[in-house]
Amino acid sequence: MTENIILKEEDVALLKELDRISQFKDPIQNKIDTDAEHYFYEIENNEIVTLNLDNARITNLPESIGNLSALRTLSLAGNIDINLPKSIKNLKTLKTLILSFNKLKNFPELITELSSLEVLDVQKNYIPSLPESIGNLRSLRELNIYGNEVIKSLPESIGNFTSLKVLNIGRNPINQLPDSFTQLSSLEELYREGHKLEVLPEQITQLKNLRILSLKGVNLVTLSNSIGNLTTLESLDIGECKFSIIPEGLKNLVNLKSLSLKNNRQSLEIPEWISELKSLVKLDLSGSKVKKLPDTFKNLQSLNELDLGSNSLEEIQNVLFELPSLEILKIESCGLTSLSDNIGNFKALKELILASNRIEILNDAIGNIGTLEKLDLNKNRFKNFPENLGNLLSLKELYLENNYITILPDSIGNLKSLQILDLGSNKITNLPESIGNLISLKKLKLRNHEIMKISESIGNMTSLEELSLTGSYKLESIPESIGNLTKLEVLSLSQNKLTKLPDSMKNLVNLKILSINHNNLGTLPEWIGNLKKLEVLNIARNNISTLPDSLGDLVNMKNLYLFYNQLTKIPVQIWSMKKLNELNLKDNPWDKESKEIIEKGIPEILKYCRKHAAMNVFLSHAVVDYDYFKIMEFSEYFQKQNVIDKAYYCEEDLTGNIDDFMNERVPDSQLLLFFASQKSVFNSVDCAHELDLARQHNIQIIPIKGSSVGWGDLAKIGLDRQLGFEYDENDFNGFKKKLYDYIKKFKETVDLFEAEGAIYDKQKFALKNSLENLIESEPFMEILKEHFSEFEKAFDELSNNRVTLIEYFLRIARILAHID
Repeated sequence: MTENIILKEEDVALLKELDRISQFKDPIQNKIDTDAEHYFYEIENNEIVTLNLDNARITNLPESIGNLSALRTLSLAGNIDINLPKSIKNLKTLKTLILSFNKLKNFPELITELSSLEVLDVQKNYIPSLPESIGNLRSLRELNIYGNEVIKSLPESIGNFTSLKVLNIGRNPINQLPDSFTQLSSLEELYREGHKLEVLPEQITQLKNLRILSLKGVNLVTLSNSIGNLTTLESLDIGECKFSIIPEGLKNLVNLKSLSLKNNRQSLEIPEWISELKSLVKLDLSGSKVKKLPDTFKNLQSLNELDLGSNSLEEIQNVLFELPSLEILKIESCGLTSLSDNIGNFKALKELILASNRIEILNDAIGNIGTLEKLDLNKNRFKNFPENLGNLLSLKELYLENNYITILPDSIGNLKSLQILDLGSNKITNLPESIGNLISLKKLKLRNHEIMKISESIGNMTSLEELSLTGSYKLESIPESIGNLTKLEVLSLSQNKLTKLPDSMKNLVNLKILSINHNNLGTLPEWIGNLKKLEVLNIARNNISTLPDSLGDLVNMKNLYLFYNQLTKIPVQIWSMKKLNELNLKDNPWDKESKEIIEKGIPEILKYCRKHAAMNVFLSHAVVDYDYFKIMEFSEYFQKQNVIDKAYYCEEDLTGNIDDFMNERVPDSQLLLFFASQKSVFNSVDCAHELDLARQHNIQIIPIKGSSVGWGDLAKIGLDRQLGFEYDENDFNGFKKKLYDYIKKFKETVDLFEAEGAIYDKQKFALKNSLENLIESEPFMEILKEHFSEFEKAFDELSNNRVTLIEYFLRIARILAHID
């Protein structure tokens, strides 16, 4: 819990009770301490003011909830038929109550006593009706009953909501409104979407302050002229209806800025009077079978965005070129076969969408739209790419996917402002050198192409964040210059003929997604471990038989795909990928043991890998030395490293049976670090027990000597100085790193996972005996005389504790190995 916050005991008890009855494993947190979207609280002046219990699966809210005297917001969405306690009515300061997605079968009348309530959301429930008592909520500003599906009417008391500004009654079969509805004098937004409506209730047309009205999908055939009374209306959505002509009453809506007639279910005629909507900024006529625009359309001088997609237009009409404010024009899926010479006459156009038509020739005039920032020509039929397209110097997004383009002109390099370029599924065989001039490009997509070689100039596009070069089956290599693209987060090189990856790719340290599946790779380079931000790695359908150890460094991995390769053993390196949620290993020639483990799923696979690749460490210390040795900091540091899985220790405030803890955790470890002090060496029964457990289970012990004891003291309890360290309290950070490096090296040197246990002492004893027998031999005495200084130096390092005993033996072995 955040410092300097003191909650009342009853509030703390309530939070604990919520933890007990919720589905969440983690305890509820203060919002400033978590990025969670659900299950949190907020505090002001040591009082809980916000409580979010969304999706906690709570069915019975505790009675003590009513004690939260300062609570302003209570969110209970997604809790499935939650029961509110009687004490809920005590929340006199509550302003926002969210009960959506709860499968409520009745409206909870208790909440009608919450006189301060301003926002009530009960959408997506099964509430059959609203009680008259809801009218008691006179402070209500927003009411949402969307999607209850069965509410047929509103109570007369709704007229009490004189402060109501937003009302959503959509997806309910409400066809008639109470007379009191006209009293909603403050209402600004009304949503009545879905469910058939024969006639618009006249009460709606009397709402003098209404700004937004949505009647989408109500199947209206006509609108009475009284709709024109809504002179304050700024946005009207009457899409998915059955108008044959735009209702004439709309021409009086002089303040209308946005009008949607999207997906009208009959052929829609656009009347001459459309020009009277002088304030119109956005008009959506898509999917409404519009065939022609009237000449008066050009008088919509304020029109900024026009969607004519999925209609029956045969050409881009000249009236469009006369709209001075038009910035966004969408004419996709209209069957256009060509563009007129006037296409370059748009005065302010920034976005032009012509996707999914049948355009075969791109008119050169398109290069004259100097204001254009986005051009979408996906899914057409043109082969040519006009040279003067390079004149669109303001262009930021260019989409040319699914055409028949074979050649890109050099002028494409002029598009210095371009940020997105999609050239997928074309017939391009070569990229011009000038492509490297696109220094602002962030996304380049070249899927399903016919390119055999990528220009080195691609390395000049240093702003690239996403690069796709997939689906050639002809591309055999990637240029080294790709290593310059250090901002790359997504790289796809799949479905090519790559046999190796350029070493320069080790510089792509910001990469999060790498797809190199469907190639001819035989190995994965060791530098793959440099890409520590990787979350998705797909190397499926290659010929890879082994994976590098550095794969284990990819600790942020979430999705790993290794299927259809030549792997025979589970890559134990993946144990460190603790965020892994998808792992595909199918269709490899696994050995019997690996196959059995894989069939058990990801948790068992990771458990197996952990057993064979990482170790658990037990930190043995006396309770009084907990702070001196900084035990918790050691544990936290170790557990962030790759070689160590768990770093166990007995905490000062450990509850329960400490003997059970030791008896379970010490045998589960492969290494015991003994933090030596006067207390732990001479006066701690627990520490002595931990040493006995380690020896019984053949677990190696490394002593860490504190200042209060000497090495002679440790020798009395059987601990070897040559395997130990002297604790450096003056350089803790340096010491813990030094200790970890030693543990890592120790693990590499000694097999800690033999079937019989970690028998380091036996190995040490065997080395000792072998060396003693060698020393006693006559040939060795001659060697000793000739190389005495080298042996003396090695022994001096051992005596001064600069090397461990096993390192000393290895040093002697190296001396002997270099003697003829």
